[in-house]
Amino acid sequence: MTTQSGSNDPATIESLRNRVASLTAVIYSAINEDTSSLASRYMDEKMKNMDIEDRFLAGKTEATEQIISLIYEKYYLLNRTFHGKDSDQALTFKNLIHSIRDIQHDDLNNV
Repeated sequence: MTTQSGSNDPATIESLRNRVASLTAVIYSAINEDTSSLASRYMDEKMKNMDIEDRFLAGKTEATEQIISLIYEKYYLLNRTFHGKDSDQALTFKNLIHSIRDIQHDDLNNV
């Protein structure tokens, strides 16, 4: 087994420890969503370089779609089936879905 001569050098070991500490800070920052820290800004820059514009936008869009699906399946379809297509209850939930879509449209245009 061969070893590199510089691998036991104290400066190299200290450099590696510093690198591990900085990477650990980046990971903890990303986990804790510390948006003001240097590590978080580093993660934002890395994601921008990978053509990911906003790390929260995809999650926000997914959550909005799930909320709309829940309202549509659990409330709108139920009220439309039992109270009629033009009932106040069904139209209320239909308007709610349209309002959420309008808000989502405005959010996506403001990005």
